[in-house]
Amino acid sequence: MKNIIQFLFFIVAFIGSIHAGNAKRNISAEDLAIIKILSHSEEPVVADPDDLENLKVIDFRSGNIDKLSEGIGLYKNLSILSIGNGRYRELPLSIKKLKKLMVLDVNYSNLKNVGDDVSLLPLLTDLQLEYSEINDVPASLGNLRHLHILNLKGARVKRLPDNFKHLEKLDFIYLSSNLRTETKKLFPHIKSINERAKMVRAHAIIKRNTLMRIDRKEKITLIPKHNTETLNWIKKANNTDIDIADIPPLLTRIPNRIDFSIFALTQLNFKSLKDHSALLISLDYNELAEIPNWIFQQYQLRELDCDMNWITDVSEKIQRLKSLEKLTLSCNFLKTIPPELSKLKQLKHLDLSINNLTSIPPEIGDLENLEYLDLSGNRLTSIPANLKNLTSLKTIHVSQNLLPQESLTQLRSWFPNIYIEE
Repeated sequence: MKNIIQFLFFIVAFIGSIHAGNAKRNISAEDLAIIKILSHSEEPVVADPDDLENLKVIDFRSGNIDKLSEGIGLYKNLSILSIGNGRYRELPLSIKKLKKLMVLDVNYSNLKNVGDDVSLLPLLTDLQLEYSEINDVPASLGNLRHLHILNLKGARVKRLPDNFKHLEKLDFIYLSSNLRTETKKLFPHIKSINERAKMVRAHAIIKRNTLMRIDRKEKITLIPKHNTETLNWIKKANNTDIDIADIPPLLTRIPNRIDFSIFALTQLNFKSLKDHSALLISLDYNELAEIPNWIFQQYQLRELDCDMNWITDVSEKIQRLKSLEKLTLSCNFLKTIPPELSKLKQLKHLDLSINNLTSIPPEIGDLENLEYLDLSGNRLTSIPANLKNLTSLKTIHVSQNLLPQESLTQLRSWFPNIYIEE
């Protein structure tokens, strides 16, 4: 009898193991494309669906998620989960299984309850709940001892639990103004209360530093179905000559502007753009490793936005864009900036924030019309003396670097009428 019972237990365990194995194997490519978190929303297009067992980033760019499935708990290696703009009202219980999660972004969602399960994420560093419908924050979130950023802007939270005082690593918090006094009592050490610019930069730095440790095949980006046609056109147009008249309307909704942002593009290699009438080109929120060559043929270009990409260096060809007035390269992986950038004499706005810069070329001081310069969130240890030649400068950001106090004092002496944050 004992042997029969043992045999039955063996059969049950064997069948259970097969079922468990199949539960993992039966996640089809299509299911994985939707990342097991969608139920009724439109089927997305997947940028890079390889090696999903080791998936570390899920980035659903446009939201509209109706329901979050318990299947999200399968992705135990996730570091970043960005699922904002959704219509879901609660998080799945299985979220507590994401023990390696560092960034949870559910901004602009219908989320009403965070739940205690989020408090079981030991590495959570960045919690984004902006304009969610949360009324109460559970006291259990006070256990998130690694939490660095808490964004409750626009949420309906009326008070913070007393045990939030245990969040000793919290440096940035944003919440409704009526809680500001209470917050100062809870967090006398905090760096930034409701200072949005600083919090946004800190959030970007955490995401950028996390992405630095992640291979592209460990990241998946979902794009809404209505963009599929445009995305297919972009892929077919690679290595061909194109004309602005041929570009899909979705990309040219604003006159004189071509907007390639938020497509998770890894390349955008047109042979040429025949019509040079585009004055503004946006490449934001993609996965480009470099600024495409055809861009340097756009001699009338006034604005080039390349934020949130994987760009590691800028070609010296940038000097060809003589009409450029605004250049943004925030949240990339830049280690150096070419001195040829100084040839852009019309440049007024330069954003190099949140990169890996350890120095900037002294030639930057030759940008005589520069009014705005953002160098924050890098690894700068010094500022070149030539910067004092920027006589048109009205705004400069150098916070979150490795600058000694002497450099900051020197900057203030060069620009006495500009507030320079530490």
